[in-house]
Amino acid sequence: MGLGQSLAWQSQVKSGPGGDINGGLHIAYITDSQVISPSGMMMLADSRSDGSWDANMDPTEEGQWPSNRHEGNTNIMFADGHADSVKRKNVIDPNNLEWRARWV
Repeated sequence: MGLGQSLAWQSQVKSGPGGDINGGLHIAYITDSQVISPSGMMMLADSRSDGSWDANMDPTEEGQWPSNRHEGNTNIMFADGHADSVKRKNVIDPNNLEWRARWV
């Protein structure tokens, strides 16, 4: 998960957990001490099970949007261990600054 993956790749700046585990955009692992706000950092969420990008989530690419399996909601787990069920439309909305900030 994370926005600006190509920017992070170009500048070698770590931004969120990153888009790749070990692929071309992988820079480095994020350590616990580097997480500024564990309660705001998304780690896992419902993904689509369509055989394409099932383990990736990116709000800028429709094919990688979190799933809306729960009546329009998606379940998200945060780095501090808590989970929340939220409206998917808010999570992927580029104008929703509260959620947009959690993708970086």
